[in-house]
Amino acid sequence: MRNIIGSYWVGYIKQQGIFHFMYLCVRKLFFLFFKYSFQECGSIFILGSYSISGKTNISIGKLSTGDRFRMEAILFMGESEFSPDLRIGKNVSFGNDIHIACINRIEIGNNVLAGSHIYITDHDHGIYAGSEYEHSSPATPPAQRTLISNASVSIGDNVFIGEYVTILKGVSIGRGTVIGAGSIVTQSIPANSIAVGNPARVVKIWDESESKWKSFRQQQIK
Repeated sequence: MRNIIGSYWVGYIKQQGIFHFMYLCVRKLFFLFFKYSFQECGSIFILGSYSISGKTNISIGKLSTGDRFRMEAILFMGESEFSPDLRIGKNVSFGNDIHIACINRIEIGNNVLAGSHIYITDHDHGIYAGSEYEHSSPATPPAQRTLISNASVSIGDNVFIGEYVTILKGVSIGRGTVIGAGSIVTQSIPANSIAVGNPARVVKIWDESESKWKSFRQQQIK
């Protein structure tokens, strides 16, 4: 086992260079202490630049991510106050250019793998649909429009999220599901399925009895 680990790091240094390896070591040391600023955190590592707000309302099992990582548990905006609850499970890995924004509740399960350029949010920036609140006027600058959320976001264990995916409020993604690149998820997706498109639609379902993926239409006919 030690030989395997040693070979990995030798290969890493050959590919990335000794200075990048030293930079990596320093960052790992920094995040060993940085994790204590969260409500709860087992492990976190961010390879590049980041912006994180509302850390006392964020719980993390084990998270690694790339460059330009932005995560917000928004406590207030203007005169509005929020009580966000942002939870990330164990062995969660994101690529670059990630934006997670929460004013209500976002929960990401264990062993979630995601690509780059991903946006996950549990709220709208403005009020445009039926609501007890006054709708947002086009005359109001967008930055001054009310944030509102009456729904949460849940992403199950073992989910894979492709590049350039947007996940909007009120969505639940079941465990074992694949979200195809470029998809915009506006409604809940069942477990053990593959969903693609704008808006994302289920195209395949895992058939447990045959241990194979089948088209969603086939399963419906069956």
